[in-house]
Amino acid sequence: VSVLLGEDPEAIVPAEGRAYELGRKLVRAIENKETYPEQEKYHAEMFDRMRALVMANKGRWHHEYEHWRAAGWISE
Repeated sequence: VSVLLGEDPEAIVPAEGRAYELGRKLVRAIENKETYPEQEKYHAEMFDRMRALVMANKGRWHHEYEHWRAAGWISE
């Protein structure tokens, strides 16, 4: 949600309401474990990219590497 205040500081009032409703929608999505199939390919690609980055930097990113290994996302 964005709002251009310009010369009207009250323009923020409707934007706050929209932001509040978006927050409620996000909470419901998390509570209901909603999925978005159209995003799955992108998420899988980003997951693979992050795994490669963590593995390539395991000597410097000790905490991240151990987290990924403990989660079973890296099997080295």
